Amino acid sequence: MWNRRQQTEAALVHHERRQREDEAPRLRQEVRQLAALDIEIDEFRAAGTVLAARHTRRIVVEQAPAHFEIPCSEERCTGGGYDLTYEVMRALEARRTLFDGQAACPGSVGSAECGRTLRYVAHASYIEDAPVLGRARASDRRP
Repeated sequence: MWNRRQQTEAALVHHERRQREDEAPRLRQEVRQLAALDIEIDEFRAAGTVLAARHTRRIVVEQAPAHFEIPCSEERCTGGGYDLTYEVMRALEARRTLFDGQAACPGSVGSAECGRTLRYVAHASYIEDAPVLGRARASDRRP
């Protein structure tokens, strides 16, 4: 059961992530030719063999930020999550239609490492006659 301090910390982390998304450029501005993007996400527990969570994130290209940060699903994890922005934007700018990757959660559960791993597979489609890029590339802004 979560106590009030944990709920407050979780709300602050959520608010900060939403602020980063709000401040990010829009995906439509960064990759004008992108028509659709779906990201299948699997998150594994510390051993890497037990599936902890699975879902598909369907991106609303016209409104989405060019920011792909996914929270860790371990509710006791602090300081964790997965920022896939650099990798996803590089693949989109290269007009890749299928790409995948993985990331380890940098957070902690108590005094131990969180140990979760996220694996993703993304499916993108593009508008063939759209301009390639209208601004500076998001991948040039690696964190």
